[in-house]
Amino acid sequence: MTLYLYPDGSTEISSLNSLQRQILNLMNIPESIYLVPQLVPN
Repeated sequence: MTLYLYPDGSTEISSLNSLQRQILNLMNIPESIYLVPQLVPN
């Protein structure tokens, strides 16, 4: 998971990669702690 901050003020967050998922699984930590809340209503 990577947070990108762009010069124009916009942001982007990459999803968890395979290795990160495996590490979370080994640590018994749910992936849901990395879910980004929807800040803008639909």
